[in-house]
Amino acid sequence: MANTNLKGVDISSYQTGIPFDKLKEAGVDFVIIRAGCGKNKDKQLEKFVEECEKRKIPYGVYVYSYALTPERAKEEAEACLQNISKLKYKPVYPIYYDIEDKSQISNLTTRTRTDMVHAFCGVISAAGYKPGVYASPSWFNNFLYKAEIINTYDVWLAHWTEDPNRPSSYKANQRVWQWGLDHIAGYNVDGDRGFYDYAAESGAPAPEPEKPVVLPTIIERGDTVYFKGGPHYGRSIDKTPVGGTRTAGLARVFNIAEGAPHKYALMPVEGGSNVYGWVDEALVTPIGETALAIGDAVKVKSGAKDYKGRGLASFVYRNTYTVLQIGAGVYPDYIVIGINGQVTAALHAEDLIKA
Repeated sequence: MANTNLKGVDISSYQTGIPFDKLKEAGVDFVIIRAGCGKNKDKQLEKFVEECEKRKIPYGVYVYSYALTPERAKEEAEACLQNISKLKYKPVYPIYYDIEDKSQISNLTTRTRTDMVHAFCGVISAAGYKPGVYASPSWFNNFLYKAEIINTYDVWLAHWTEDPNRPSSYKANQRVWQWGLDHIAGYNVDGDRGFYDYAAESGAPAPEPEKPVVLPTIIERGDTVYFKGGPHYGRSIDKTPVGGTRTAGLARVFNIAEGAPHKYALMPVEGGSNVYGWVDEALVTPIGETALAIGDAVKVKSGAKDYKGRGLASFVYRNTYTVLQIGAGVYPDYIVIGINGQVTAALHAEDLIKA
């Protein structure tokens, strides 16, 4: 299924009374409706679904989670299934797990939060529905094991740029993107963009998300990782960096502070970065075994840039390439691709998929 650019909104009982004919006139292609908060049903669920069905607007639903354990997350999923079982038709879009509540930050580990996601989505999947996850870059980077989620479930990314024409640069294999606040018929609604046409599947389950080339691992103490370069700090909670900007390269993890502003404490390895202190999680990339070999056929993910962050010609995303080189010095995710031995570009491994 080719990527696309569909206009969407997400709504709840806060938008009670919104005229759906105006949504249609505004060019809305899909709607994501709040099914409930925790185990409680949204009061407008049936009404909004009825309005969508009447106007043939594809829709999905989401649950705002208050769970603090995987067991509670399962209960939220079961309550959602009970609520939507009364609907005449199944949602065309996924059933999303909205994990963002402040209560889920304190006293919970990243492992527990991620297990909560798996628990919710597992119940949804077992019931024959497509599970999805709604979260922000902050949550993906700081409070969840991102790789486990974006490689397993469809992602609805919350990353506001306040302009649907100024796309988020954050990469989470997102198929839906919440870009900011939209205004339709006098109502404030969250605006979304869809990059996958679920409705075109005519009710069939959407295919699994594309898998990245590099299979990242959970980072643990003692692991060698790739540091992208940037500031480091004397403590995980410090606000002011020390020692100037550190160079990019390999480093070793000697401590981890879950939930702290600067999660990883890194130390140098021979031939790697000169980092020695606490750094932000977003600057650390786990080094897993590559699933690629020289000679493999690959495609470039839509919107990807080259290894130096430069844009690519539009035709690059349509062609199939051969892997010519894997890794360069201390850059293990440096992949050179080309056709008939001629180099096309060097990209990050995560921006490639096997053809």
